[in-house]
Amino acid sequence: MTTTVSVRWRYTFRANAAPRGWRDRVGDFLRRLAGRVDRRVSVAFEMTTSPALTTKRKSDCFKKGIQVIEDSIISELKEASVEVAMRAHCPELYEQE
Repeated sequence: MTTTVSVRWRYTFRANAAPRGWRDRVGDFLRRLAGRVDRRVSVAFEMTTSPALTTKRKSDCFKKGIQVIEDSIISELKEASVEVAMRAHCPELYEQE
């Protein structure tokens, strides 16, 4: 006898999406204002899941994602700094023919 089990899940994820209501518009305005004041970048995340995940689990997922972003930025910075050094010390490698 064979038993088939069906597993279903669903999620929506939005980052800095267009505001849908007055609260979203006020939130966007305050994030832009804060960015002008402290020169930081703000990102608004909205996630819904089925089955529901706890706020802690969602937060942990965001933290892991931000760590991946940080690793990617560090990698890009290393490559860019090597490029700058190579252009300064070996300009002949970058001369146009």
